[in-house]
Amino acid sequence: RLGADGGRRRFLARLGAEAGEPLDAFLAQALAWERAAAPSLQGFLHWLERGDVEIKREQEPGGGGAVRVMTVHGAKGMEAPVVFLPDTAQTPRVGTQLVWAPDGRMVLWPVRRDLWDPLSRRWREAAAARDRDEYRRLLYVAMTRAEDRLVVCGWRGRGEPPHDSWYAMAERGLESVPCEVEPAPGAQSEGEDVRVLRSAQTAAADRADGVVAAVVEEASPPPWLDAEAPRERALEPRPPARSGTARAPAAAARGERLHRCLQTWPEMPADMADDDRALVAAVVAAVRADPVFAPVFGAGARAEVPVAAPRPRPLSGRIDRLAVTTGAVLAVDFKSGAKPADGAPPPGEYVRQMAAYRGALRAVFPDRPVRCALVWIDGAALTPLDDRTLDEYAS
Repeated sequence: RLGADGGRRRFLARLGAEAGEPLDAFLAQALAWERAAAPSLQGFLHWLERGDVEIKREQEPGGGGAVRVMTVHGAKGMEAPVVFLPDTAQTPRVGTQLVWAPDGRMVLWPVRRDLWDPLSRRWREAAAARDRDEYRRLLYVAMTRAEDRLVVCGWRGRGEPPHDSWYAMAERGLESVPCEVEPAPGAQSEGEDVRVLRSAQTAAADRADGVVAAVVEEASPPPWLDAEAPRERALEPRPPARSGTARAPAAAARGERLHRCLQTWPEMPADMADDDRALVAAVVAAVRADPVFAPVFGAGARAEVPVAAPRPRPLSGRIDRLAVTTGAVLAVDFKSGAKPADGAPPPGEYVRQMAAYRGALRAVFPDRPVRCALVWIDGAALTPLDDRTLDEYAS
């Protein structure tokens, strides 16, 4: 864990301050996945592999004499006088047997090669082709990072490097140009030869004789350049939003602040305004006065509980307060607004949300009833939702 358990601190202690950027990028990707999709470790890993997130690093001034160990992706846009590609004699291997659709929305699992159907075979071949193209593009990026000297090397096992490895591709490229052959440096490379391609980096560029300077005729500016810009038609004012949740920015910010305080109750910020503190206390008192839902602000209750379900509709959300007792499961959701007028039903989207939460909780706690309610912050009121109402929105 990278948070309170000290994982991030241990990463930085071992790898240095530069590890902070990729850690921050990884956490940002995890949060983005959590907001956009249902929780799935396999889906998140596939999305991460297929993503194009790159961490841009700046060229450090005065960094001469230092050695930087970087991935090719991290080195994009940077250069160095001497660049080593130390692991080019092996090809990357994909360790999963899953076959993902090109759009990433479906996955197949052909257990053995002889069980591959035409669709999974076509998807696998398309994915392999994309991986090969990306592998070659990265070789170009890696080789062009060198300003003066590039060393392509790698560890070789009993056999020759694979035909499609970076080492083999670089070696085939050097076969078509005149190279020098020199003994490899180092005691462990005794008897080995290396190909060396040298070129004069400071030679003057060849200039052809009789270069004719191109004459560009002066073009007259288009007529619209000096014309007066047409007047834009004034937009008609938008009608007032019908939703009762539309609020001014200041009110929305206050509602979010009160929402967080109710989630973390009884802990509240020391600089909290007195009227906000009194409103939070009134909301808690209103809920605890209800004999059914009082446990959601009691001992053992939890805040911000993640909930997910794949069926009947994909669901990924967070329950504001949850209490599990021996007789029932209690879930409440805070709403930054006033309670509807007496006799008026709550907004349908709110009831549909709680119906989805109830369905997920029933799958986890099939042995006890699940009770749901809405808590209105403005006015400090509680609206229990009966099963009949929730059933209508669950269908």
